[in-house]
Formats: sequence, structure tokens, C-alpha cells
Amino acid sequence: MAAAFPPPSPGRSPHHSAPGGAPRHGTAPQLRLRQPGSPSGAHIAASRSFSQVRSSSGAVSPRTPGSAASLLRAAAAGTPVGVCRVLLPAQGMTKTTFFFAALFLLDFFSCFRAYPLPDIEDVKFIEDCVRAHNTFRSKVSPPASNMFHMSWDAALAKTAKAWAKKCKFNHNTYLEMPGKMHPTFRFVGENIWTGTAHIFSVDAALRSWFNEVSSYDFSTNTCTDKCGHYTQVVWAESYKVGCAVHFCNTVENFPGLFKAAHVCDYGPAGNYPRKPYKEGQPCSRCSNEKCVDKLCENTKCEKLVSYANWYPDWDTQPQPPQPRPPRPPMPSHVPPAEHPRTSCDQYCLSVLILRPLFIVLSAGAVLLVQQQFPHTFFYE
Repeated sequence: MAAAFPPPSPGRSPHHSAPGGAPRHGTAPQLRLRQPGSPSGAHIAASRSFSQVRSSSGAVSPRTPGSAASLLRAAAAGTPVGVCRVLLPAQGMTKTTFFFAALFLLDFFSCFRAYPLPDIEDVKFIEDCVRAHNTFRSKVSPPASNMFHMSWDAALAKTAKAWAKKCKFNHNTYLEMPGKMHPTFRFVGENIWTGTAHIFSVDAALRSWFNEVSSYDFSTNTCTDKCGHYTQVVWAESYKVGCAVHFCNTVENFPGLFKAAHVCDYGPAGNYPRKPYKEGQPCSRCSNEKCVDKLCENTKCEKLVSYANWYPDWDTQPQPPQPRPPRPPMPSHVPPAEHPRTSCDQYCLSVLILRPLFIVLSAGAVLLVQQQFPHTFFYE
């Protein structure tokens, strides 16, 4: 979803961005033996494990695995002998317990390997956002003669974070209000991406926006489908960007659970009713700027400002950085138990609570089936 002032028509850009064989039913293949001289109806159905013998009266009596000779003698006596493999209760319980224990451990540790959603002060997140934007801006076709190099803006990142926390798949309602989005830019542009939290990446979000170029015709400056995200990403005069991503249990106007709301704000705003850049030799319209990767890099524009004391006045839950007390010197050797543990975010906590619950319910269902159908056989 992309917007600027004046906002374009609403658009959305969500990212959602070998079959196994079914078990065959019926009795497993069995090896049938006949004892010479035995009645024609006598036979042996042999398998590889525990056996049950059905007498002529129809009663079932379990027997321990016997030798082939004893089975042949039984057949010769005129008693039909059926041998099949069953799953013993103790054996089944052992396998069930081991299965659920292993599944629980896998679920418990999986959240710690999941992609953690970074904060707006995360250095790698900042670098990824700036790098991805500049990479796509340098790839425009036809080439741009006046495309600025983008750099990070902390105030835009705070605004993006404040809106991402609302978990809405709609544009910021303050975009059209001068001065509500940034202390110096009167108006800013905005792109929104929403998708499953564990698949989020900066490159995936930026690629989904940039791929809208397939719907944009530069020569006529028209779109056959949504393309507002693309035009904002490559708006030549936008030289500042600030992004944020926030975990949401649910996102308003977006289906599904456990989503990542990713917002990028741009200054100054783009998406005015004209082409996003001027066609020509890369950097040919740069005045005193240095040409870096086909982009005009201005030292003054690249300057980073902290905006430490500024927050959007409509943010009901601003989170100013708290001063950290000095840490005591760490000893040369720290016992393993004293190492700090990996933190678990809201997504991880949801996994830890819901999945064990599902495992317990599944185990209860298995035990209920075994109790209601104690004579159920599992053939091999």
C-alpha cells in the first residue's frame, strides 16, 4: 500500500506473498503355507510379529510367536491359524509418548530460530532498508538523470513505527495533515507491506513494491494496475527513508494470524501527478552531487539527525530510549547457566502457548480412540 500527498487511489500489496501417497487399506500381503496331507481348508497366514490364533469356535487366544513347525502342526490338526501383526498397547504408548515429546521439543526451540522482527534502532535493519531502496532506485528503466541517493531518517522511522503498532492495513490518517508526520518535512510518502511474520524480510517487501513496475508505463505515466508503491520507491526527489516492522496477532482489514506490519515513510513525499523521475544519462542532472551507483549523493542530504526528543504527537505509546546503567565488568569465565538467555517475542510466546495445547489435545484424542476401540488392529 502506497500513499503520499495528495494520496493516490488506495492500493494494497500484501505478500503471501511432492504429494505423499495415501495409505492402502485392507489386509497386508501374507505368506500362506500348506502342510502336506492337511485338509484343504487348513492354512497358515504368517507374518513377522505377535500372533493371535482363532479356534474353530471363533474365540481369540493370544500366543507368543511360535516356530514354523508348531504352526504347521496346528494346521495339520485341522485348526485354521491366522497370524497378523498388532500394535501392543505398551508399544503404542511408547511410540505415542516419544512422538509428542519430540514434537514439543521441536516446537519449543523453533521460535528461537525464527526470524526476529527488528527494531528501528537495529543497525542491520537500517542498513538493509537503505541498501534495498538504493539498489532498486539504481535499476530503473529508462535510466534516471536526477535520482537522489537515499539515507536513513530517524524521525520517519519513529512515525513508521507508531503507525505499524496500530496493526492496520490502511494508510496513516495523518498523511494529509502538514507537520504531523515529521518535524521538518511538511508531507511524507508511505508504503505498507503486511504478511506472515516468519517470512518477513526487507528485500521481500521492497521487491513486492518494485515489481509493480510491470503495471507502470513511463512514457505515458499511467498504470494498468496498482503501481503507487513502485513510483514512491523511485521518486527522484525523495532522499530520506525511515521504516519499521511490528508483530501483530491480527491486522485490521487483513486476513490471518501472526502478521508483520511493515511501514516505510519517505521525505519529501512523492506520487504527485507527474513522472517519478527525469529520463537521461545517470547523474547527468546532478548539480554538485557525487554520482554513486547511478544516484546523486548529496553530503548535506546524507547527514543523519537523531531527533532524540521528537515523537509524533498522535502516538499514544511513544517509547523513548531509556538510558542504560553501566554494566559491571564481565569475569573472564562465566558458567553456562549464567549466560543471558535468548529473548522470546510475542510471536514466540504465542507459539509456546498454543502449540503445546494442540499437542495435549491430540494426545487426548489418541488415548480416547485407543480406549473406545481397544481391539483396533494396525496391520503392516
